[in-house]
Amino acid sequence: MQVIIDIDDNTYTNLFDNGWEVVSQVSEILLAVKNGKPLPKGHGALKDADKLAIAIAMIRDRWNCYGNEYESAMYQAYDNCVDEIIDAQPIVEADEEADK
Repeated sequence: MQVIIDIDDNTYTNLFDNGWEVVSQVSEILLAVKNGKPLPKGHGALKDADKLAIAIAMIRDRWNCYGNEYESAMYQAYDNCVDEIIDAQPIVEADEEADK
């Protein structure tokens, strides 16, 4: 099972610097896991949608400004944007073990 958790930066750093010696923060870590967001089996790669949306919005805005006047250039820009989305580094890799 994969779970996304929200944890304080200092707690995360302390865990690696001091290991489980940080007993006072163990309950905070366990609570973060308990309140975490389980990812569904078979999920795709999780990427930063905000960064990708900026590229898409830029293409849309240019298309709205120039319309068909530069249609071939706009299609090329659109294709480049799609390539950026496909090639974007995932934050969490896809779950390859779907339906197991």
